[in-house]
Amino acid sequence: MNRIASSPKLAWFLDAAARTLPYRLFARDRQWGVVAVRSHEQLIAAMRVGDHNEVITQTLLQFEDAAARLLAHRKRFADADGGT
Repeated sequence: MNRIASSPKLAWFLDAAARTLPYRLFARDRQWGVVAVRSHEQLIAAMRVGDHNEVITQTLLQFEDAAARLLAHRKRFADADGGT
């Protein structure tokens, strides 16, 4: 995606995200793997046929899913820590 987009801003964002996310947050989540593989397959298929709308849809779905899982992780962590 980064090379296709040729976007320094995207590269910066991905680097910052990788540095700040909890270690292996998504890799430990088996359901995330299932969702990510399915979405990536659809994303690659859309890229192959030039379906820009589907590329955008799949990219947004991946970001929204990752954000929801990160927020759930943070909530569990806060709840386990007594909400502080």
